[in-house]
Amino acid sequence: MLQGEELLNSFDPQAGPRDRLRLTSRPNVSGTVSLEFTLHDGDGATATQKASAVWVPRPDPPQVTDPRPADKLVDVPISVALNWSVSDPDPDERLHFTVLFGESNPPQNVITTEAASIIVRDLVEQTQYL
Repeated sequence: MLQGEELLNSFDPQAGPRDRLRLTSRPNVSGTVSLEFTLHDGDGATATQKASAVWVPRPDPPQVTDPRPADKLVDVPISVALNWSVSDPDPDERLHFTVLFGESNPPQNVITTEAASIIVRDLVEQTQYL
């Protein structure tokens, strides 16, 4: 017996005695799937076992695109706005951005913001920033 089948992407109801049961959830679902197994041996005896699987919603990652200025750009002003586009499939989430910036790798400057842009000032001319 299976309850919650609408949450599953795949399920094999014909599992044999040596099979492993694999439940695969559908994308972007949450809820509980309840299973009841009835086992039969060669002598006619049976045993029943109940089990359940619970899927909790997980947030989808935001997509960051179109960073400006473009990577490897030269002749950038010594004060420059760094900005990017972002979309998030989970509209109620509050996004936080961490920007690593500096002359060494890994960059030593860490800037945290909720905005999709920052202004960096006092850059040194003829210097490569990572």
